[in-house]
Amino acid sequence: MREQPVRIAGRLGVPRVSIVAAALLLSSLTRGAAAEKGGSADATADAGKAQRHECAEAYEKGQELRASEHLLEARLSFTACSRPECPEVLTKDCLRWLDDLEARTPTFAIAVQRDGEPVNTAKVFLDGEALPPEKLGKTLNANPGLHEVRAELDGFEPLTKKVQLLQGQHLVDITIGFESPKPPAAKPLPTTGTAPGPAPVVSSPTPVLTYVLLGVAVVGAGSFATFGTIGHSKQNTLDTCKPGCKKADVDARDQDYLIGDISLAVGTAALIGAGVSYFTRPTQSVTADTANAPKRDLAVTHTASGWGLSYRSTF
Repeated sequence: MREQPVRIAGRLGVPRVSIVAAALLLSSLTRGAAAEKGGSADATADAGKAQRHECAEAYEKGQELRASEHLLEARLSFTACSRPECPEVLTKDCLRWLDDLEARTPTFAIAVQRDGEPVNTAKVFLDGEALPPEKLGKTLNANPGLHEVRAELDGFEPLTKKVQLLQGQHLVDITIGFESPKPPAAKPLPTTGTAPGPAPVVSSPTPVLTYVLLGVAVVGAGSFATFGTIGHSKQNTLDTCKPGCKKADVDARDQDYLIGDISLAVGTAALIGAGVSYFTRPTQSVTADTANAPKRDLAVTHTASGWGLSYRSTF
């Protein structure tokens, strides 16, 4: 059995007992007792005395029940003391308290559903007592406090809901819903044919052009350094023969410097081109088999004798 707790907020309040009415009641009873001592005790007087006594008891009991939040029982007592045969001083208070209880007494309605649709074949119990089927969905009264509603429906486990009703709440909706078991999800049919291939791998391989341009940049840098050093050496030799240096030696120095400058410009341009080629390289999707395939790359090499390009293959 599943339990569905529900908390419903409200506002509490207890009216004060009319002390003035109680004092008037005692005064009326005292006068009646004095009249009886005077010798006028006939059958009608005895009946009236008993009636007044019942009214007084209902008057007092109703106030006690109201203070303890037994509002339904208090309504019965106040109804008894508001009858015309009761003293007027009592009936005024009792009628006023009845109106007050009408506003204080919580009201609610119980509904039972199966898969979202109302049903009238369920057995409902309110605080352990069976609720007549004709009262389902109708407005009911209850004392403030915690109440238990239990519903039983053929083919389902009983459901229980606990509801906290407070003074002044009206038209509280208490719904107990039964849900039919859902059929198991259908298993996917086995697929026929070849097994799916490996998932693609996203990669961004370095273009061959990038390696070529890097090689050119390295060669240009090496050429600039080499011819710049040679030109500087020739410049030192020319400094010793000024101003009678040979024109051929001067031209040779200038030629070395020019080749160095050209090498620097070409190397710089190649380096920039390699960067552009690398950072703008496209992204492609390959399978895992292709990703693990042997790789072949160009590489820039440097030895003691100079610079060069090499071909590298990875397995």
